[in-house]
Amino acid sequence: MSVSLTSRCGSLRALLSSSGIPEIFVRSFATATSATQPRVDNLRSLRFNLSESQELVENRKDIAHETPVETLLLDAGTPAGLIQRIKGVEGSSLLHDDVEKVKTALGSLLKHGVPSAAVGRVLVRVSGGKSLPSEDPVKSDFVEFMNSIGIFSKLGRVLTSQPSIATMKVESLQQKVAALEGFGLCRVGELVIRHPALLSYSVENRIQPVIEFLKSEVNMTDKDVAQTVASYPAILGYSMENLHSKVDFYKAEFGDIKSPAKFVRFPHYFGYSLKEKIMPRLKFLKEHRGVGVAKATAFRKILRGEDSEFALYIAHADPDLYPVMKQTVLEA
Repeated sequence: MSVSLTSRCGSLRALLSSSGIPEIFVRSFATATSATQPRVDNLRSLRFNLSESQELVENRKDIAHETPVETLLLDAGTPAGLIQRIKGVEGSSLLHDDVEKVKTALGSLLKHGVPSAAVGRVLVRVSGGKSLPSEDPVKSDFVEFMNSIGIFSKLGRVLTSQPSIATMKVESLQQKVAALEGFGLCRVGELVIRHPALLSYSVENRIQPVIEFLKSEVNMTDKDVAQTVASYPAILGYSMENLHSKVDFYKAEFGDIKSPAKFVRFPHYFGYSLKEKIMPRLKFLKEHRGVGVAKATAFRKILRGEDSEFALYIAHADPDLYPVMKQTVLEA
C-alpha cells in the first residue's frame, strides 16, 4: 500500500523533532508542507506522477503574488515569460479564471496526448490568454475530424506543435484539407503530423501561390509538386519573397530551369539561408569545378555537411579558401 505524502511528511517531522532539530525549523517545514500540498494534489489530479509533482512545486516555492490559476499553470511547466506576456495583453482574463475549469482543460489536453511538460504552454496558446469556455477546449467534432484524416494517436503531438489548430472551426479545416487534396496532395493527415502548421496556412494567400510558383518558375508538374510537398511540407508556408530570391539567384548563375529534378529531389534547398549557405557554396563550387559540375551536383551534397567537408570533398578545393568566399558574399 502506498504511503500518502502527508503521512510521509508527518513521519519526517517527527524524525526531525527527535533528532534535536530546533522546533522553529520543524514548524517551518510543516508550514511549507501544508502550503504546497494542495499544489501537489492539483498536479497529481492531472496525472502527473508524485515525484514529478513534488519537484515542480519544490522548484517554485514563492507563490504569494500569484493567482491560483497562475500558480497552477506555472507548476504545470508553463514558461514564466509566457505568463508575463499574458499579463501584458489587454483584456486577458485566463489568470483570473476558475481554477477547476482550468484543471479540467489541462486534463483534457493530457488525455489527448499533450505531454505533461508542454500542457500548460499549450493551454495558454489555445486560450489566447482569455477566460476558458465552459466546454472542453478540445471539442469532440474537432477530434473526430482529425481522426478522419488519420491523426489518431498523434493528436497530442500536433496540438503541442500548433495549439491554435484546436481553436479553428471544423468547417474551415475541412475546406483546407479539400483544397490540399484538390491540388493533388495525398495523405494530408501524414503531412499534418510531420508539419502541423500546414493547417494554419491560408489556402488563398499562402498555399495556392506557392504551388503556382513551383509550377511556373521551377517548371514542376502536378506530380512534381505532390512529391515536393510530401518530402518537405514546410515549403507551403514559405513567403513568395523567400522562394523568388532563391530561384532568381539560381537562374542568374545557371540559366533557366529546364528540369525541376534537383528541386524535387531536395526541396529543403528553400529552407537554407540564401546568403549564408546557398550563394557562397554554389559560387564556390562553380568557381572551382565549373558551371557544368555545379549545375549537375545534387543540392543535398552541396548544402549539407560542414563547410570544410564541402570545400574538400565536393568542391575539391583547399578548405581554407571557402571562408574567404563566404565572407565576400556576406559583405556584398
